[in-house]
Amino acid sequence: SGHQCQPVQFAWLQLRQLNLPMVLEFQLPGGGRRYVALLAMAGDTLKLTSGSTTGSFQVGDILPLWTGNAWVVWKPGTAIANLVKPGETAPIVSWVRRQLGATAAPGPDNVYDDALKPRVVEFQKSRGLRADGLLGMQTLLNLQTARQDPAVPLLVSPTPR
Repeated sequence: SGHQCQPVQFAWLQLRQLNLPMVLEFQLPGGGRRYVALLAMAGDTLKLTSGSTTGSFQVGDILPLWTGNAWVVWKPGTAIANLVKPGETAPIVSWVRRQLGATAAPGPDNVYDDALKPRVVEFQKSRGLRADGLLGMQTLLNLQTARQDPAVPLLVSPTPR
């Protein structure tokens, strides 16, 4: 299926905006850790599962136990570099270009050129991200969900337009 688990350390609101299934790490009161899959969201109610147990929980009840670690399930377009800057060449740049509907300057489409940077910055602003023009994990994950690809599982189904 091409799906991967991507480790991230984002704030809760940033994770929520991604709208992707994920595994969350919790610190239990007795000192142990538990890993729980987040399967769905409805407002502030989360559907969580661990092993054979599934239940609904309020965000405010579980956030104090969350360690800040998460593994997001997503379907990247290609291999991921740590961070891609304008002027660099990476396979993911071709995927970003397709997501944003941006054409390349003459030459290979996997070069992060001056024509692509304003489109990336515009997208970052539209999603409330730091508009630095860098292709980091937060920008790539947001591009994935903004496209509303039916092959990508979401926590909250998009509303029909």
